[in-house]
Amino acid sequence: MSSRVDASGEGSSSPLRRWARLAFGWGGALFLATALATQWDEVRAEVTLSVPRLAGALALVVISIVMVAEAWATLLRAHSSSRAMHRIFYTAQPAKYLPGGFAQPVGQVMLTVDAGVRAGVAGTAFVIHAAEGALAGALLGSALVFVSDAPVWIRWVSSIGMLAPLVLWRPAITWTAGLLGRLTGRRMTADLVPSQRSIVAAFGWVVGSVLLTSAAYVVLSPDDVFAVGPTSLLVAYAFAWTVGYLALPIPTGLGIREAALAVVLPVAGIGSVVAISALHRLVTMVAEFGVFLATRHKR
Repeated sequence: MSSRVDASGEGSSSPLRRWARLAFGWGGALFLATALATQWDEVRAEVTLSVPRLAGALALVVISIVMVAEAWATLLRAHSSSRAMHRIFYTAQPAKYLPGGFAQPVGQVMLTVDAGVRAGVAGTAFVIHAAEGALAGALLGSALVFVSDAPVWIRWVSSIGMLAPLVLWRPAITWTAGLLGRLTGRRMTADLVPSQRSIVAAFGWVVGSVLLTSAAYVVLSPDDVFAVGPTSLLVAYAFAWTVGYLALPIPTGLGIREAALAVVLPVAGIGSVVAISALHRLVTMVAEFGVFLATRHKR
């Protein structure tokens, strides 16, 4: 399918894009709002809310979302405008709350292709972008080796994350893409892979994003829940975030991150961890919904 691209780099409004924004954006937003209501009930029953903490965490998460969107735009800067890619990323995010777990990646890639980017380029960028999320969390979580409160075996496992940047070597990515192409019968050429500079720059944005969302978790956590300092809690959450991120069949790592945190750190009670995690997820949903609403109209 061809699409016209205007001077700003955004494809002209097509029936596909209008339908996709409705299905992936507003459809996901509906499920997101439902999840918000559910999470709110859980949080009110377990957590004493603090307006300054909520405001601080919300600000951190909003910046985190903008940073990961910038990473997406960086990977595709040679093919489309940053503004167009930011808008597409924000539009597709609510779709991850749709049942099945596949709507968000499908929507993000489909909208990117409709904006004039080749399907192979968009698909490759999405895989790299998703992989960088896991690698960023693993890199930050590798600092668990310095947290004496964590079990020894966890500290050894987390240390593997120090090797994360090596996975982002472009020749290795190109070789892997070629191998997958041969296995699937698709033509995967080196020009589908972003430049090394773009890959590294995008990774920097994603590392910053995971760092801020982890910091938001620390801000929301009462001092009497975790028997460690804020820095140890931050890296522990980054490690747990990665574990949940890799749990692909589980939407947004629900339950997995809480279990990982309880294993990694001594806690006052698993109920408190679940409640704080629910509050963090609630703040994240509000941030995603807010960014989606703020960017839904073309400027």
